[in-house]
Amino acid sequence: MEFQAELRVYEPLSRFDDRMATHIARATPRDRDAVEAASAQRAEARNYARELNPFPRPELPELVRVLRFRVPAKDRPDNSPTQVGGPHDGAVAGHSEFFCPEELALRSEMAATRLERDLQNDHLYWMMVPERTREKNVARLVTGDGPVRLPQDHHERPVHTRAAVWGIPLAWFTLFGDDARSRTETQLSTEFPDQVVTGTHPHTGAFTARRITRLTLAQERARRAAATVSLHAPYWEVLEDLTGLVTWLESFHPDAYLELDYGGLARFVWPDDSVFDVATALEALEQGDAPTAMIANQRLVRRWITVRQRGRAS
Repeated sequence: MEFQAELRVYEPLSRFDDRMATHIARATPRDRDAVEAASAQRAEARNYARELNPFPRPELPELVRVLRFRVPAKDRPDNSPTQVGGPHDGAVAGHSEFFCPEELALRSEMAATRLERDLQNDHLYWMMVPERTREKNVARLVTGDGPVRLPQDHHERPVHTRAAVWGIPLAWFTLFGDDARSRTETQLSTEFPDQVVTGTHPHTGAFTARRITRLTLAQERARRAAATVSLHAPYWEVLEDLTGLVTWLESFHPDAYLELDYGGLARFVWPDDSVFDVATALEALEQGDAPTAMIANQRLVRRWITVRQRGRAS
């Protein structure tokens, strides 16, 4: 969906099982623009299909996004200019790679399960999720030869992507620093803890913006934010989201990276001060400065309420 933001975790290749690692090795020659264009084209095809089917087509291969970081010479083994890590963790000399499988079939099934539970078999659910198409998607996950399988328990293996439509949960902004370095896709470096990449979407031509940080930093920030809110503003609805984020992030490899992709929302809010405003509100709460915290929160509300109003009007 165009106006959807995504929070993604990118892990080293060694974290994945053999089936997914083999698929990643085949899929990663695609550059980022090619993956984004393919993802957008597939979404359009689902939206305009003659038969309602919210699930991805089984014959299409799993998409994998890649973050490639330049590793400074001083941080390479023996100060060597050669590639870092295993044969795929550093496919380019002096770089390290991290991977995020799209897992769309699995995420679609999990969303269908939540919707079925929330609507309690209401006829609206069956209109939105045709039984036959869901059965085909589940069969693909259970018996197919693709790299993603349906776990017996959805909590058994977390998905690498969280999504939000026509807005971004405030809790997500606590995971990033407001002093990020502005980089291009080819300038990403392990040297900087927080980085921002802006550009143009290869398929839609829309402005794009992504925030990137180390997973360990995101975990520390989320824990501190959760502790601050629980002590000083336990009534703030962001607390539940924060505790959920902490649990989710703990499921991944500590060397992983986290990315917030604004998607089509970037055109409405960028340059975006939400990370700064959330940090200001949390710091004010810690210092017992309620008025400053309220002002920062009001800035957030004003910025994002206009985006949500666009969603309701569309």
